[in-house]
Amino acid sequence: MAVELAVRGAEPVTELIHRSSAGAALVFLGMRAPQMDETVADYAAYYRQLISATAGLPAVLILAAGEVDYRKIVGLR
Repeated sequence: MAVELAVRGAEPVTELIHRSSAGAALVFLGMRAPQMDETVADYAAYYRQLISATAGLPAVLILAAGEVDYRKIVGLR
């Protein structure tokens, strides 16, 4: 089993996810929490777009924590 961290450059994030996840058995993706002033309809639209963008991937969506510095956790800082 291999774990790979992909850091986005200039390419759209959905292209990076599909390219770097080709052949993966499982893909963990963070999704943002609803914003304080965001309507249910707006968050639902974000969620529908996320589902559409990850179609065909064996994806697990995880509600990401906003206060965590992921780069520090994996030693990039």
